[in-house]
Amino acid sequence: MNLELYQQAKNGEQRHFQLKAGRELHITHSMSHKTHRYAFSVLALVDKGKRVYLYKKKWAFLGILSMLLLAGLPTLGQYSLVQVEKYYLYFFIGCFCLALLFLMLFIRTFRRRDVFTSIYTQLPLVEFWVNLPTRKEYQQFIEALEKTIKLHKDEMKVPFQKQLAGEIRTLRRVSEAGILTESVYQAAKAKLLLMSDENYQSSPDK
Repeated sequence: MNLELYQQAKNGEQRHFQLKAGRELHITHSMSHKTHRYAFSVLALVDKGKRVYLYKKKWAFLGILSMLLLAGLPTLGQYSLVQVEKYYLYFFIGCFCLALLFLMLFIRTFRRRDVFTSIYTQLPLVEFWVNLPTRKEYQQFIEALEKTIKLHKDEMKVPFQKQLAGEIRTLRRVSEAGILTESVYQAAKAKLLLMSDENYQSSPDK
């Protein structure tokens, strides 16, 4: 059974996910006339995605600052050398509009992601925009993906050394697709090879 999820952001970025043959996740990522395609086994993913919240810190900071200034206007007026009573309404409206503007910008740039990472290096392999295109379609796909990952891991029981080798192959594919940089891939590969060597050294069958 093949499952699909198609997502499109307001900026035109598109992502197409296909869960093929119950164990291969195929991804097509398009943005600004550039398209990346890659695929890997679901065995390379952690069992459950991690919810990540992304936002512009500057809008949150400026919004809080504006609200604090708005709340502190009466106190500031008492210690000001300038008589601000006659201008209080203008100050209030100005600060309120600024706070509202920064709040709108914060909401507009606020994003939620479900990120699935690799098992041992914890590098992000795939991320989904939460509740796109609809909440129902999104939840159905994510639940099916997480169920598939757990099912195949329980069935196959891949040995540790093969898991490490599989993760290296997956990271290479993702790197070749431009999702990970070469330096990040090489660092992750070195870490996995070290883990493999340490496991081999401690193996009683050595």
